[in-house]
Amino acid sequence: MSNFQCLLKYVFARLAVTLLFVSCSSNADLPSTSLYVIEADGNNRAIILSDPEQRYWGPAWSPDGTKLVFSISTRSGGELYIANVDGSELTQLTNNGRSNYLPAWSPSGQVISFISQESTDTSTSEIYAIHADGSNEVRLTDNDAWEYGTSWSKDGTKIIFGSQRNGDWQIYTMDPDGNHQLPLPNPAHGNAPVWSPDGLRIAFTSDQDGDDDIWVMNADGSDQQNLTDNDVWDDQPQWSPDGTQIAFTSDRDGTANIFVMNSDGSNPRNLTHDVSLEEGIPVWSPDSNRLIFHAAIQTK
Repeated sequence: MSNFQCLLKYVFARLAVTLLFVSCSSNADLPSTSLYVIEADGNNRAIILSDPEQRYWGPAWSPDGTKLVFSISTRSGGELYIANVDGSELTQLTNNGRSNYLPAWSPSGQVISFISQESTDTSTSEIYAIHADGSNEVRLTDNDAWEYGTSWSKDGTKIIFGSQRNGDWQIYTMDPDGNHQLPLPNPAHGNAPVWSPDGLRIAFTSDQDGDDDIWVMNADGSDQQNLTDNDVWDDQPQWSPDGTQIAFTSDRDGTANIFVMNSDGSNPRNLTHDVSLEEGIPVWSPDSNRLIFHAAIQTK
C-alpha cells in the first residue's frame, strides 16, 4: 500500500501525524472517500464527487471560487486533480508517480504548493509547487525529514509549513522558490499551519500540551494560545476568509466530524453530526458561505 493510502488510513483512525510512518499492507483496508460541500451553518450537505473505486482527499478551493484541487489515490500513490466546484471537468494536474496531497493555492491562483512522497519511501516527505495549468513542477524542500501542510501569505511572498527536520515538529517559512527556509523568530511546535486572511496570525495543530489541539499565534510565533484545550483530537485548522471563524476536524463527539469555532476559540459547534462518516480537512469557500471536506464511511 502506498504512503498516501497509509496517510488516509491513519487520518481516518484519528491518530497523530507522526503515526503516518507506519507501513500498510492491504489496499482493502481503506474505504472509499468522497468530497462533500456544506453550508457554513451546517445545512444542505451534498456530495461533490463519489466513486466506490476512488479515494478523493484533501480538497482546496481556488481563490476565485471556481475550482477545486484535491488528491485521488491509487495503489501506486496519489495524484492531484483540478475540477469545477460541482465536480465537473475533472483534469489531472500532477503525473509524477509519487504520493501528492494537501494542495494549497497561491493568492493569485496561478501556483499550487503540495506535499509529496516517493511511493516507496516511508521516511520523508517534501514540498513541491506546480502551476495551476500543470506546468513547471518544482521541488522546494530537500531533506530527510517530514514536511506537513503549506499555506501562502496574503501577498504571496512567503509559504509557511510544518517540518520535522530538527527532530520535533516546528513551523517554518520560506520564499515561494524554496529559498530562505527558516523557523519562526519565536519557535512554534506544530504542523499544518495556515495564515489568517490579514496575515497577522497563524493557526496550527500542536500536541505540546499532550494531545493534538488547535493553536493560534502571531505571525512571528509570539503569543501562542491553545484554543481547544481538551483531551480529544483536534486537527487541520482553516480560517474563514473573513477571519472571524476557524474550521477544524475533531473526534470529540465520537467520530471525526467538521467543527467551526469563533477565531478566539469560543462557541465550537459540530457542523456535520454524522457518526457514520470519518471526515477531514474542511476548507472554506472564498465567500465564507460554504465548506468542502472529504469523508469516508465509518468502519468501526
